[in-house]
Amino acid sequence: MRRAAASRNLSGSNHWQRVVIGNMIGSLFIRTYERGERISQAMLSRGYTGVLPMEKIPKGSRRDLVALTLTVALGLLGQVIYLR
Repeated sequence: MRRAAASRNLSGSNHWQRVVIGNMIGSLFIRTYERGERISQAMLSRGYTGVLPMEKIPKGSRRDLVALTLTVALGLLGQVIYLR
């Protein structure tokens, strides 16, 4: 969008650039929001209730607990190294 604005010679003063970029961001937000609404309405019209259908909820095993613990430990270790 910035390239399109530049090609239309909308690159005057800093104030004008801020106005143009602000309008572009606003336009992009509105388009994204409206698309999300259309997708949501399409999902509801096809019978989506907000919950994924599951016949049987799988039970957690010892392997899952070990994997979760190692993931959390690795994440915390990464934070400690990053903050030093």
